[in-house]
Amino acid sequence: MASMFIDSIAIAVADNGMDREVRYFGTIPNRPEALHAALKKIGQDGSELRVCYEAGPCGFVIYRSLAKFGVDCMVI
Repeated sequence: MASMFIDSIAIAVADNGMDREVRYFGTIPNRPEALHAALKKIGQDGSELRVCYEAGPCGFVIYRSLAKFGVDCMVI
């Protein structure tokens, strides 16, 4: 899950399914390459990534970026 501000994206991760505790991964620059690098690091063990974020005033920018790179993403 990502929380997007003008300059940054805050990322939280629910490892091993939705029954586990969510942990804070960190804050990254609001740039597609930074988001892709973070997701690559999160999924480096081969786990399936499912991304969800709440669309704010910037709408579907994150969704379009992730879709371009083949990442499954849900917008709420």
